[in-house]
Amino acid sequence: MAKLIFKAPYYSPVSRTPEGKTRGSYASYIATRDGVEIVSRSGMAEYIDARKGSHGLFSDEGVAIDMAKVCDEVDSVAGNVWGLIFSLKREDAERLGYNTAEQWMQLLRSRRNDIAKEMHIAPGNLRWYAAYHNHVDHPHVHMLVWSDRAKEAYLDRNGIHNIKQTIAGDIFRQEMYCVYQRQTEHRDVIRRDFRERMREVVSQINGSSFDNPVLEQKLILLSEKLKKVKGKKMYGYLDRHTKKMVDEIVRYIASDDRIKELYELWYQCRCETFRTYTDVMPEKEPIENCAEFKPLRNTVVTFASDITAPPEMKEKGYHYGYVPREFNQAEIAEAKALIAESRYDDAWKLLVSDYSNGNSYAYAYLGDCLCVGRYWEKDSDTGMWFLTSAADKGNSYAMYRLGLENLKDDKDEAEYWFKKAAEYGVVNAMYSLYRLYKDGDVKPNSSADKLHYLRKSAEAGFKAAEYEYSKYLKEMNPELSLEYLKHSAMQGFADAMYAYGKMLVESGDDEGGLAYLEKAAERNTWIRSQLALLYLYKYDNFEKFKEHIESAASNGNAFADSVIKHYNADRNMKIITGMANLFYYAGSIFEDSVAKDDPVQTWDGVDSKLRREIEQKKRGMSMHY
Repeated sequence: MAKLIFKAPYYSPVSRTPEGKTRGSYASYIATRDGVEIVSRSGMAEYIDARKGSHGLFSDEGVAIDMAKVCDEVDSVAGNVWGLIFSLKREDAERLGYNTAEQWMQLLRSRRNDIAKEMHIAPGNLRWYAAYHNHVDHPHVHMLVWSDRAKEAYLDRNGIHNIKQTIAGDIFRQEMYCVYQRQTEHRDVIRRDFRERMREVVSQINGSSFDNPVLEQKLILLSEKLKKVKGKKMYGYLDRHTKKMVDEIVRYIASDDRIKELYELWYQCRCETFRTYTDVMPEKEPIENCAEFKPLRNTVVTFASDITAPPEMKEKGYHYGYVPREFNQAEIAEAKALIAESRYDDAWKLLVSDYSNGNSYAYAYLGDCLCVGRYWEKDSDTGMWFLTSAADKGNSYAMYRLGLENLKDDKDEAEYWFKKAAEYGVVNAMYSLYRLYKDGDVKPNSSADKLHYLRKSAEAGFKAAEYEYSKYLKEMNPELSLEYLKHSAMQGFADAMYAYGKMLVESGDDEGGLAYLEKAAERNTWIRSQLALLYLYKYDNFEKFKEHIESAASNGNAFADSVIKHYNADRNMKIITGMANLFYYAGSIFEDSVAKDDPVQTWDGVDSKLRREIEQKKRGMSMHY
């Protein structure tokens, strides 16, 4: 049984007791019946028979109480009068201190506005009187409540629940403190574990090493949808189809045994709090629908937005190295020739001598070799010394290399050297500054700095910057965006070739698009696996599918390996993996499917017609891995 019993009968203007008495008579009865406790002017409690004419009514502070006037007032109310009753077991009342009229008076005064809210009464219109009955088994309080504005007040089931919850929360606060604390701890751990799991999954997807093709494609599908969302990328702003995708991913991630166990513990704590005022326990909702865990949805949205498909080329965290032309000048070429003959000491002496003669690139070359362990044993400290010496002589390449070497341990120092190199026109340094600012590794002096360095490196023809800048310009200047994208693709940047080839295929130029996609696939195994699916499902070219998927798998692409396993198990890859990726090439297929039936809900389905087609092809091509 609930620890706090709450009843909320109401009495209309025509209500009468079986004895024919009015509401005013009921007010007199609760104020003077046996066991009522009086709060005297001194604040000391007395029993009703302490002095003749006493009563146990109390109300808001400063409200004068004349028993006869109260009875007349209650009788004259045009609307309903509620007779709220709050009751405790004797042992609970004694233990918690709710065995006196003063304690109940303080509680009801402190919560009168909350009660008014649940009864839809403006606080200024609320009228109430109460009396405490010190019953031997169930100490309780009667509270008469109404509004002085006719027909304003009403009390529904939700209001009754909230009043019980509020009053019980105050009464049992100290006892429930540990329960609340445990519940909060379970909630926080779930949120933390969920976030860490999402970070791990997205990192593996971006690195082409994730081994769960079902979850991978759900996230990639969501990522592509989010790219088309304008404005804030938050769950509340998404359309209903995208929300269903997010809910499905939350449910999938939360099916982890540890998270399920923590969620059960959190639910049991919640039930303990409910038992203070009701015998009806709350329904255990799926975690994706639970209000306490709404942040999990935005966690999915945030991390899905970070998915790169395909993963971008990574060199020292998106920073690209280069070999300066000056490394081919006569003095260094002579040192290289000595190295080719394994005469490392002679090459060293020659380079040191060249530096003394004013060739700063000699020290830049030595520093570069020592930092990476080329020709001589790796010695980063000495290498940094050589690079710093060259940089002090105005060597821009040494400045850039110092930026790269400081990326891991000192981002601010890396920014300093990249800026120095950028002043000398090193486009790699400009792009590296953009990446530092974009990734949040360093805070720029102004919001314009990030775009400034990206634009300058793109204008200089740096292919990675051209690709990034094309994405920035896509909405505001589509024509210029396309120019940068095309030029980056023509320079052989894999991401740009993929994006440009995809665009050509979608626009109907299959030959031109496939040419770019084939070139991109040579540089990236993820793209190779996507191209394989494209050949299978869009062009029905099983030979090309087999060639590319085998190549991607043999080069360590886990996704391609999963495709092969599912294919041989007769799984419908158009649903499991292809649907998300075909979106890049045949968007109408995906969009129509979403409009009619959310594909996220049917990942494990098998299309019988497709099964037969796969079987026929496998028999004809003898394809078994």
